[in-house]
Amino acid sequence: MVEFVATDNHDKTGNLIAVLRKPKSKEMYKLNDKLPDELSNFNIVYHKDYIRGGFDRSRSLANSGDIKTLVEYVLTRAVRRIDQ
Repeated sequence: MVEFVATDNHDKTGNLIAVLRKPKSKEMYKLNDKLPDELSNFNIVYHKDYIRGGFDRSRSLANSGDIKTLVEYVLTRAVRRIDQ
């Protein structure tokens, strides 16, 4: 399951963010962690920059109107989960 959350400025931007978890772990990627190559096509941002009081972790940012990117992200996460 992939959960997208509205950013603090969603009403103006339409932006959503999603968790980036490490393979076979519940641990989330930190800002300076090396990300897997399959995530390189996504807009990776710092959670605290988009959610007031947010986590010290990286997130994937997408616009709610960009269905192609949202679906690609969900499929990428699903494939990563199957491969784990």
